Amino acid sequence: MRRIGLKTSVAIPGQRIAKESFLNTTMNRVSRSYFDTLRIPILGGSIFDPQQQGKPDSSPIPVVVNQAFVRSIFHDQNPIGKSFGNAPPGQVATAKYVVAGIAGDSKYRSLREEMLPIFYAPLLPRQDGSFVYVLYVSTQGPATAIIRAVKRAQSALDPRLPFFDVVTMRDRVTQSLWQERLLATLSLLFAFIAVFMAVVGLHGLLSYDTTQRTREFGIRAAVGAQKLDVAELLMADLLRILAPGLAAGIVMCLLASRLVGSVLYGVRPLDPASFAAALVIVACTVAAAGWQPMQRAMGVDPAIVLREDA
Repeated sequence: MRRIGLKTSVAIPGQRIAKESFLNTTMNRVSRSYFDTLRIPILGGSIFDPQQQGKPDSSPIPVVVNQAFVRSIFHDQNPIGKSFGNAPPGQVATAKYVVAGIAGDSKYRSLREEMLPIFYAPLLPRQDGSFVYVLYVSTQGPATAIIRAVKRAQSALDPRLPFFDVVTMRDRVTQSLWQERLLATLSLLFAFIAVFMAVVGLHGLLSYDTTQRTREFGIRAAVGAQKLDVAELLMADLLRILAPGLAAGIVMCLLASRLVGSVLYGVRPLDPASFAAALVIVACTVAAAGWQPMQRAMGVDPAIVLREDA
């Protein structure tokens, strides 16, 4: 469990907090089970002594720092046993905390943020003896079932304990990606509209072309052309229409990749799999548009065509 993490300014004891170091670190008060529950690995040292959780006046207080903290504050030196402190800008830091362990990096406020420095201090009561905390519960089953069990357990400990809010980690991640999801939904909607318009347009163009060349197809069939030969003729016409559009689309994608990259998460702007999927969709669109006109062209009866010309 933890309190809401706060930003603070930290430095090695004896160093003055510079203006550019203002709020350079996140401070999070947690219990020992926090790391196991959220599956944050302890890479070195150990978690702070649980006895320290009841001594708000102990100094220095043992804490756990993440890898980004080690890189930023201790410049990749072994921090175990070293101390640091926090203070307002312009003041000198004192030895308020001592590093007991190193935790793996983790995102804290947003999935898009870089791995920022964090240090985890023991969960201590406020001056009035009260606790304000967030309780994390790891479960393999449905969240609704465990939520009811947690409420019963909390009520059994103290019926006066308020239960402010309940949210699953999946919901929290979903909420943090609302902008990306909205953009993806709108892009998918416009993509469906574009594909539909492309199918209708190509189908109409090929149908008109097939109607205008019915006599040609009949004569070709009469002199020995096979159905596949007719299909190849229409496919060549289709590719002549399609090639400039594909070339223009690829160029536009390459030019827009930097702009699109700012709203993507977990996918590179020039992701090969995404480009391959787009090409497959284009191929399927072309096949859907040209299937019926091609079937009609291959089914032209040369006898009927020659009789009409007679």
